[in-house]
Amino acid sequence: MPTPDLAPVEEAFVPNAFIAPAIDPPFWLLAARSPSSQIEGWPRAMFEADAYRPPFPGMPLFIMQPEAIRTVLLDAAEDFPQGDLFKRMMRPAWGNGLLTADDRNWRWQRRAASPAFRPTEIVGLAPLISRVAEAAVERWTETGRADRIDMASEMARLTFDIILDTMLSRGEDFDRAAMRARMQAFFSDIGRMRLSYFLAPDAYHASRPETRSAQRQPLVDAIRLMIARRRGAARRSDLVDLLLHARDPETGLGLDDDVDRLVFTRQVLSETLRLYPPAFLITRVSRKTTELAGVSVKAGSRINIPVYALHRRRGYWPNPDTFEPDRFSPSAEPPDRYVYLPFGGGPRICLGAVFAMMEAVTVLASLVRSADFTVTPGHRVWPVAKLALRPAGGLPMSVVRRD
Repeated sequence: MPTPDLAPVEEAFVPNAFIAPAIDPPFWLLAARSPSSQIEGWPRAMFEADAYRPPFPGMPLFIMQPEAIRTVLLDAAEDFPQGDLFKRMMRPAWGNGLLTADDRNWRWQRRAASPAFRPTEIVGLAPLISRVAEAAVERWTETGRADRIDMASEMARLTFDIILDTMLSRGEDFDRAAMRARMQAFFSDIGRMRLSYFLAPDAYHASRPETRSAQRQPLVDAIRLMIARRRGAARRSDLVDLLLHARDPETGLGLDDDVDRLVFTRQVLSETLRLYPPAFLITRVSRKTTELAGVSVKAGSRINIPVYALHRRRGYWPNPDTFEPDRFSPSAEPPDRYVYLPFGGGPRICLGAVFAMMEAVTVLASLVRSADFTVTPGHRVWPVAKLALRPAGGLPMSVVRRD
């Protein structure tokens, strides 16, 4: 049964979020807010200027000008690597994989993995994703707790189930509950912010230890064991098979199944990613002395692209704090490529972006077809920015199944 598209939004809606302050508080107060939620330490200039550098020695340069962003992410990407701070923060989870690999290792990994993420390969997973979403609704409405679901944690569980059921052939190689609990503990361990992340220059982090977690090695061991088993087993046509057997990089084609017809659902998700980009900040380091957005940059300086602020800049987006899915309708003028960056940009744009959108569109359409969702009265939805953008205090909701 095809999943129906969402109905268009009738009224303008301004969701809760941190917006540019009318008058900046003292810098020390902004700095004090940053460890608990980075975006709440951003001044008005981040939402209005082409570039901004905090008034403190060693601080990064924030760039918001599309031409400068294109220079950093695309035209001169080789001159702006991710830097040691980024690798220190991300390597505990990613090792030397695609996200953190240096240029030489990144190229061969990208070439090898690209075929597995072609739209023509992953679109066939949509029916499986829809079934996982529908099973989640059944679980929420049959356990007697439909009025107190923490949707933030439940969506994390749903995403985990999708990974196992569609990418890893239902995850029979893993103890599902134990693996999920271990992953939650692991990301909690490595997600702690350190003062040096904000105050120390990039070179400082080259020799500093990575965040350690007792959960990491058991996770790595379980994944290695699964790969060893799968290399000698019959093919199952899941994503692991595609990655294990991928060799030639090819250009992906457009989606051509049910998912491609969910036009307004895709608009809703695109607008949600504008207002609440999980990857709210992109960070790079300049290899040489140069100039960006009219500002001098010394070699070794950190360069930050504040995606959250860029997505809410009034010069680029009319009514930027309003939820308006029609910004992304087929008839609308598409945003500048370096003004809208939910998955990054340039050569290192997220390889899984097409899969992520297909998964999100399928899940959202499947859920709203089956049930009504209402935020628990009295709960204030609010984004918090640490390693990624997340809802503060979870997202308690009631779920009522429809006929």
